[in-house]
Amino acid sequence: MKIICFLTVRPPKLFYDFCKQLKSDKYHISICIDDDNYDIPDLNGDTDVTIIKVDRIESENAGYKNLVGFMPNRACSRDKTLYYYNRIDTTIDWTNIWFIEEDVFIPTIDTIRLIDEKYPKGDLLSESHCLVGGPNFSGWWWWKTVLSQIDFDPPYVLSMICAIRVSRLMMMCIDAYAIHYSNMFMNEAFFNTIALKNNLDVVVPSELSSIIFRKDWTVDEMNIHQLYHPVKNIHDQYAYRKHLTSDPTQDLLIESSIEESIEESIEESIVTPIEEPFVATIEESIVTSIVEPIMISKQWKKFNNSNVRKRHHILK
Repeated sequence: MKIICFLTVRPPKLFYDFCKQLKSDKYHISICIDDDNYDIPDLNGDTDVTIIKVDRIESENAGYKNLVGFMPNRACSRDKTLYYYNRIDTTIDWTNIWFIEEDVFIPTIDTIRLIDEKYPKGDLLSESHCLVGGPNFSGWWWWKTVLSQIDFDPPYVLSMICAIRVSRLMMMCIDAYAIHYSNMFMNEAFFNTIALKNNLDVVVPSELSSIIFRKDWTVDEMNIHQLYHPVKNIHDQYAYRKHLTSDPTQDLLIESSIEESIEESIEESIVTPIEEPFVATIEESIVTSIVEPIMISKQWKKFNNSNVRKRHHILK
């Protein structure tokens, strides 16, 4: 069994309707709602998708906090979901979990399944795996925050994490970190650094190369094999899906749903800074000797080192 868990703030019914389409005998689907006072409207007792709500203080007291840079010492949907699947729900016999933000566009109900079939192994699937060192970091907006939170020496690793897949082994390593340090650190550095420090197997599929900080996607740029970030409006997601798949049910679902937009809720769920584009220039003198200087732009540069590739696979 695999889990696909969506990270949301206040998702509308139309978002829930798409999530239902992903459910199968091989996939358990869940939605984590960060706003404890919000309920998805008009579910009418529908339980096909698991709704996760976790008390913020409970998660924080367990060390599951700090993943969102602009909400220090606070547990948001990603922190809560990690806590939920490590400590609360132990009833599902799962092999790995997808954590996907609600403004990630999934072109078809088969896209994730096809990615899983193509990459059956790997403790972490992520958009990139950019290795950087110290001691003096500069250029990236969030380095000061990360360095104030992290509890071990460099090197560290960066990636966009709007859509990632993690194994049970990696979830155990995350739990061990939360237990030992009673804390976590900013998510763009957290997952890949935890994987590196625990010698876990990282895979960087080409299908996640379109997970980008900021871009106005058009449907002509898309294909059915990749995940895309960001597509903030749920109606655009349905329209793009219909165009790519010629699936008339996408129109029917929109017509049968309450006509509302998720733009407001998605704006609040973005976990990267909105003040500046997510661009970092890291000088050669502060980068570990095994990698070249990193220029992180719309599509992050992926390190290529023969000593590391055997554990951290760069797939093109």
